[in-house]
Amino acid sequence: MNFFFSLNYFSIIFLQISLFFILISTAVSNAAIVIAIFLGLVSILKEKNYSEIFYINKMNLFISILALLLILSYFYTSATDQEYLEVIKKYIKFLYIPICYFVFKDTLKNQDFYFSFILGTSIILLLSYLKFFELISPAKISEYFGIQYNPKLEKGVVVFQHSIIHGIVFSFYSFLCFYRARLKSNYVYYVLSFLGFFNVLFLNNSRTAYLIVIIMFCIILLSFLRSKDYTKFFSFIAIIAVSFSFFANNILNDRLNLVINDIKHIKKNDFKSSVGFRYVWFKNGLNTLYKSPVFGYGAGSFKNTLYKSLKKENLLNNEDLLTQNPHNEFVSITVQAGLLGLLLILGFFYYFFKHLKESDIGLAIFFLVFISCFFNSVFFDNVLGIFSVILISHAMSQKELEI
Repeated sequence: MNFFFSLNYFSIIFLQISLFFILISTAVSNAAIVIAIFLGLVSILKEKNYSEIFYINKMNLFISILALLLILSYFYTSATDQEYLEVIKKYIKFLYIPICYFVFKDTLKNQDFYFSFILGTSIILLLSYLKFFELISPAKISEYFGIQYNPKLEKGVVVFQHSIIHGIVFSFYSFLCFYRARLKSNYVYYVLSFLGFFNVLFLNNSRTAYLIVIIMFCIILLSFLRSKDYTKFFSFIAIIAVSFSFFANNILNDRLNLVINDIKHIKKNDFKSSVGFRYVWFKNGLNTLYKSPVFGYGAGSFKNTLYKSLKKENLLNNEDLLTQNPHNEFVSITVQAGLLGLLLILGFFYYFFKHLKESDIGLAIFFLVFISCFFNSVFFDNVLGIFSVILISHAMSQKELEI
């Protein structure tokens, strides 16, 4: 067992490294989790405790079957071999979850796992505010290290990741800091939490993150009510109210009007907007479900089916519409794996919620991933996929699932 413990211990170190760099360097974060998964897989193969990992744990069972279904869809997919391989390389992350769960389950004992994540993300938080006040340029930082900077990131307060990833990661970071501040009575964490939430709500532009933050606020308020800490309950509401009254009026009106205008354009068959794109992709998902309801069209098939749909509706003139990523995990899985795939991922989330509903941090992770899946293809995405896999696996490992 010392051998397994040693391997899993080093795996956890590499998972911590992956989280530390989640907003700093995609390459380092990727490399670290691959090493962690390799070490964890070696440990699983040595111990051969497959039943407990892949069968008894229903979350692992559902997500593993979904991964297997996508892999086996090679025999019927409408995608080319290249398209199939590109998508499978992304969805293979589903199998990271049971491996990471095994790594965490027997090894993580009273270890401050999230400190490295808080440290790395705090660095980005500082850089984000320095960028906002025009005291630094992330582009010049990247150039200094010989890394090409994405021109799309030059606007706003994002540093090395785009606004959706920035907002979602900082939503959890802010909640986690608040949670730790309460447990440790540490005002530094309260300050970091406030700066994180403020950054997401008033400086960044991510509607997915706004919704996640609102739900996290509700979790915090409910926790105060459960503990009958009414002073902190009303203090928290007061801070939110004051912040919104001073900073949110124009921002919320502008973003609400933007959504309303996007919907108006959709009614005029003008889909050149974020909402318009998602509408077209969702509609394509429904259409393909009617034609191949049980198993879908196979891994990598979304772009193929979308092309036919766009051609039929004379929308091929808009090249941005043609994509492999519908920015909705449920639509993506339904097209590629049919109703069977959709039921598997919904089953995974059902047991996820059942397992974590009594934990504030667990609920925060659940809603972060679940909501993100509605507005983005979380596991298809590289950075959000790694981030979600580690958070889910860590939360799962805290106690055994009820059978």
